[in-house]
Amino acid sequence: MDSRPYLAGPHVIRDVILEKVRSLPLGGEVLAAAGEEVDAGAVVAHLNPQGYLHFVNVARELDVSYNIVGSCIFKAEGDAVSRGEVIAARPAALGLLVAECRSPADGVIEKIYPSGHLTIRAYPIPVDAFVSGRVAETSPADRVVIITRGTLVQGLYGVGGEGHGPLVALGPASTGLPRGAPRGAVVVTAEALGPGLYEACLEAEASALVVPSAHLKDLPADPAMPIVLTEGFGLRRMTPWVFEVLASLAGCEASVSAATQLRAGVERPEVIVRHGPVPDGRPEGLTPMSLGRRTRAYLHRRYSAPRLEPGVRVRFTRRPNQGLEGEVVSLPPRPRKIVTGSVLPVAEVRLDDGRVVTAPRCNLEILELGQSRDSPEHGQPERRRRRNGV
Repeated sequence: MDSRPYLAGPHVIRDVILEKVRSLPLGGEVLAAAGEEVDAGAVVAHLNPQGYLHFVNVARELDVSYNIVGSCIFKAEGDAVSRGEVIAARPAALGLLVAECRSPADGVIEKIYPSGHLTIRAYPIPVDAFVSGRVAETSPADRVVIITRGTLVQGLYGVGGEGHGPLVALGPASTGLPRGAPRGAVVVTAEALGPGLYEACLEAEASALVVPSAHLKDLPADPAMPIVLTEGFGLRRMTPWVFEVLASLAGCEASVSAATQLRAGVERPEVIVRHGPVPDGRPEGLTPMSLGRRTRAYLHRRYSAPRLEPGVRVRFTRRPNQGLEGEVVSLPPRPRKIVTGSVLPVAEVRLDDGRVVTAPRCNLEILELGQSRDSPEHGQPERRRRRNGV
């Protein structure tokens, strides 16, 4: 029985040419030109270049009559305002509390009406390149494709948005950034997210945090920076060779996206560490492989992904043996009933302590290298970890 359907999951690919698509789903204005070299923070497009128009009912916000609301507004037409800035206030009188009206967005006050309303024209939403590289393709009002070279590490779950900066790897017992760490760093640790680490990263103005795992209670619901989990939930350490890959690239520029979608149109959180020369364009003779809706890697066409077979090293992802490692002994051809009552394809695994246990194949992750039928060439993954779901 073919084992590949039970092993779809994240990838770790070293020294590969990658494409990152920066799409404009609602249309916009493309600023970059094909062939142009860009930095990760460079603005390559604007979403909604005309800017959204926000209507603010100042009289209602302050609970005052429209006859006197004009004297409560601090700003004039044409003034620039920032999100959260106080634009009008009701003075305290007769024991009433001070009421404030704040701007809902960054932009310019376009019109103030006698009825107590005003409109704010928001600035266009900038879309940055996300990774340093070269613009390979542009489509007016649709997308910009950036091509770069580096190492890709996909995670299992993420919260937050995007961030980029120099990569900083923490030691085993570190609870904060080392002294002298650069501002805006991407922090990577091999230990689970513990108390104080997120706060320490906030204090050090880190741009992203990459950890192996976390308890749901320790994971901020709306973090100020993207947080990526490479192993999932719980208290699991990062797979040693994954941490070694990231730690070996300390100091290089890393770009992190925590976007996660686990159903139709699967999108995994990812860390792209840029290194090596910037490609001049799309490579010839290499096969593009989709790694989500917006990321592609150019691999050697004869690369073969690791498969579950006797002799392969695996790790358990579910209880009762979660986190234990061993070697596959056999793959019984017939599905078997497990303790939950489900009938599934299983594997017999000899654990490192000598015990032989039977487990569903979907509860195993491979800890082996991807194999190529040719000698090592540019664009071949050195390792590939595949796993079924979170």
